[in-house]
Amino acid sequence: MKVWIVNVGENLPTDGENVRIFRCGILADYLSERGHEVVWWTSTFDHYLKKHRYTENKTIFIKDNYKIRFLHGSGYQKNISLKRLYDHFILGKLFKKFAKNEKTPDVIISSFPIISLSYEAAVFGKNNNVPVILDVRDMWPDIFSEVLPEKLKFLGKTLLAPLYYKTNKAFKNAIGITGMTDEFVSWGAIHAKRSLDKYDQAFPFGYERKNYSEAHLKESNNFWDRNGLSDNNLNIAIVSYVGEVLDLNLIVNIAKKIKENKLNSKIFVCGVGPLFERLKEQTIDLDSIKLMGWMDGCQIHTLLSRSTLGFIPYINREDFMKSIPNKVPEYMSQGLPVVTSLKGVVQKMVEVNNCGYFVNNADEFIEIINSIIRNPDDSNLKKQNSRIYFEENFLSEKVYSKMSDYLEFVANKNQ
Repeated sequence: MKVWIVNVGENLPTDGENVRIFRCGILADYLSERGHEVVWWTSTFDHYLKKHRYTENKTIFIKDNYKIRFLHGSGYQKNISLKRLYDHFILGKLFKKFAKNEKTPDVIISSFPIISLSYEAAVFGKNNNVPVILDVRDMWPDIFSEVLPEKLKFLGKTLLAPLYYKTNKAFKNAIGITGMTDEFVSWGAIHAKRSLDKYDQAFPFGYERKNYSEAHLKESNNFWDRNGLSDNNLNIAIVSYVGEVLDLNLIVNIAKKIKENKLNSKIFVCGVGPLFERLKEQTIDLDSIKLMGWMDGCQIHTLLSRSTLGFIPYINREDFMKSIPNKVPEYMSQGLPVVTSLKGVVQKMVEVNNCGYFVNNADEFIEIINSIIRNPDDSNLKKQNSRIYFEENFLSEKVYSKMSDYLEFVANKNQ
């Protein structure tokens, strides 16, 4: 079976030895290990570091039956910007140009967004009788109206009409819709203007545990010791892109209250993004929080293994409330209880399965810290439940084996 994966924005196996590979990278590995021929279409531009990996279109073979096709767009510096949409437009045109030179695949799975690439993938599939699956990651362009200036919000649908046209066309031409939650799959079906069927399935973000050498683990532990991580403290990990997704006020207020209450607790923030400097300025006088910037996979693994809580301080936007951020399974892979301010799917998950905590404000977070100090058994139960939930729902072997089975099913049905 020949499979095309169309995705921009994830870490790539070419990005470094200790890079963390996510959904498409793990899926590509599983498919290639089954003997399938895999082509991953992506961008030369690194979304997180905001720089190009290469200066031109490029093809790199990971294995004999697995290669990455890099498309060279224009790049951008702000996630919410016209330059980003222009970059995506270029990538769509490049995909259209080069796709006809590749061997026709048996199935295509395209991450949605980005809109332009998913649209071109769906059109290619329609024209070449190739089944296309759209894997919903975000609710573009619906969420764009939320970031428009207030005086332009009433023009949202009109201004975004070209993006809505491509979105609806892409979903109508796709044979199936997948996503990390049932809510995302249903959202895609609405844009396809049809009811759900057997080709529409939810697959959560599966997380792949990585084994690190003893030498590397020792080096990472020494690194954290030098940076103020004490096993005598209640350590809180935030591993996240430091951008508009985060509720900075909540993070800052929690750090202030930890200091005011003289609690033996510390927040470690791992990640970069456009709001990093702002968060740094707001916490510069607080020893209860430390901003680490970008950390490699082993450093994050070590931090989580020595933390008590994993924190998801996201703002309550509709797309976030219907999703499960990939940091959730990453925290739970280490048996960490998840603390979240995010309503919706994640709140329901932690409350129903008793594997974490939901908070509305900083005072409630401080009460959780005090509660754990008073009664560690409750936290230990949540740790156990967190690990069990991970094993049953987010283990990469389960998720991506099922996803590979699904793609084989779709491809075989089309023959």
